[in-house]
Amino acid sequence: MIIVVIPVAIVVAIVSLPWVNGYLTLIRGEGIHAKPVPLLPFAVAMIAAFVAVTAPIGDDWHLLPLLVGTTALVSVSATDVRSYRIANRILFPSLAASLATMVIISLAPGDLDDLGRALIGAAVFSGLLGVIRIISPAGMGFGDVKLALLLGLLLGWVATSGTGLIRLLAAAMLVASLLGVVNGMLLATLRRVTGKNLLPDPDADPDAPPPAMLKTHFPFGPGLAFGTVFALALHESIVPGL
Repeated sequence: MIIVVIPVAIVVAIVSLPWVNGYLTLIRGEGIHAKPVPLLPFAVAMIAAFVAVTAPIGDDWHLLPLLVGTTALVSVSATDVRSYRIANRILFPSLAASLATMVIISLAPGDLDDLGRALIGAAVFSGLLGVIRIISPAGMGFGDVKLALLLGLLLGWVATSGTGLIRLLAAAMLVASLLGVVNGMLLATLRRVTGKNLLPDPDADPDAPPPAMLKTHFPFGPGLAFGTVFALALHESIVPGL
């Protein structure tokens, strides 16, 4: 199955990249500095994500919504890195497509439990990030709250119980938070050592002095996406026996 998934991921990356760069071109027209995404790293990320979510599930129809959602995760992560923005024109159609495939798959055998957990996961994860945004608006963008709808949907889809869903959500958030801390400190350190900002905020004033290390801004969407793919790849270990 993995051998089949790799070329599929390459084709998906080639087809998806024009949508990603099309969005970046659109916002460049609005005066936002956003460089296009090159194909090679985008395709490598897509292959890695596809292999990660496929490995524990194999040849099963339940994999289809995960591949649709994973395509979106890689795509919006790319727009977030380049523009500090989650592209709604990619996220919402992908969310609808993932949900539609889940509905079809759930109705076929007459079992709606997986679909129910997926919807609960979407509500809980997005609600959690929404609370964090209310508490700390500077630390969490609204795009991340919207992205969490898709993240929770995918995690709920592979959960086999309510307890399993909680564990998966916690694992994804923990990995995303740890990655965010490491990423922020690394970017701040490299900027101070080299004098260059590897991921410049397109909305920031280029003439303003660099912020303090703990106030360094960076896109959090890729960390959330990575944490979710991590939880999807290891969901059988995270929720043993469930």
